[in-house]
Amino acid sequence: MSRIIRDGQETGETHIEEKQMLLLDRYGFLEETYYSWKFVPMVGDEGYVVASYATVVEVTKEMIGNRRMASLQHMSLQLEAAKDLKGFWVHLLKGLEFNDKDLPLVMLYSVEKDTSGETSPPRSELVECVLEGCLGIPEGHASAPSRIDLACEDPPGFATALKRSLIMTGPLLLGNEDASLPSGIFEDVEWRGFGVPSEEIIINPIRTSGGSLVGFMIMGLNPRRKFDSDYQTFINLITKQVTTPHVSAILLQEEIRQGKDKAKSAALQRAELSSQLRQRTKEYEQSEHRFARFADLANVGVATTDSEARLTYANSA
Repeated sequence: MSRIIRDGQETGETHIEEKQMLLLDRYGFLEETYYSWKFVPMVGDEGYVVASYATVVEVTKEMIGNRRMASLQHMSLQLEAAKDLKGFWVHLLKGLEFNDKDLPLVMLYSVEKDTSGETSPPRSELVECVLEGCLGIPEGHASAPSRIDLACEDPPGFATALKRSLIMTGPLLLGNEDASLPSGIFEDVEWRGFGVPSEEIIINPIRTSGGSLVGFMIMGLNPRRKFDSDYQTFINLITKQVTTPHVSAILLQEEIRQGKDKAKSAALQRAELSSQLRQRTKEYEQSEHRFARFADLANVGVATTDSEARLTYANSA
């Protein structure tokens, strides 16, 4: 500001800035804010600048709202390009990559094993997660293991938090001090956006229209903004993006495919069991036949009874 005032005094020219970002220390933290201002030098009777008149207008809500809307539009275009479930994860990650300030950290996990098939939350021991992609975390980092088996007694990374999110009706919001997050989980992470760690993490399960679990979105929130109603609306709109008719059709197609695979697997298991039963029956009949031949040739009496001592077989002796 002092430089702007000094330049105005020296040149007598009005200084105008539009939508400039300022990290303002208010509400107890450095907040991302935006302002437009105009500094007008005031020339006195002596012919030189004696003061400056300033008008300042805060445009933070407008700027952040426009950025979030643009990121949602970008995400929508990306998801429309998805043709199958694998493509869905690739394009979802590309869509979330656009906004590095509001989403400085992103992890996407798909569910590889979910045998619940019901609208109720699946039991965690039946869920195994596979990392589909991440933003803001280096490959192989401890906070983003390639696989998370929720049945493990000491599961890695976000497993405990993922279990909690399964029983929530909406996204699960976690603070850095939450017991669900292991201490030091984000050590050595080079954060996107402002380059400082997120104070809050949100976990959002992804489900089909039928309620079956498809995966999880784990997102770090902007450390320079409060998680207020506008931010919550932004997260809710992201959730709606992954439940649009186009995306729902892809997820439903995958759900049908998994159902067919399960039915095929069950049919194969039944056929295998029937084959084993026929083999056991054949072996039993052969054993009975061999025993009967032996007993008929024996020169001593041979007999068998059931559990109630009733005679079931006796040779001629």
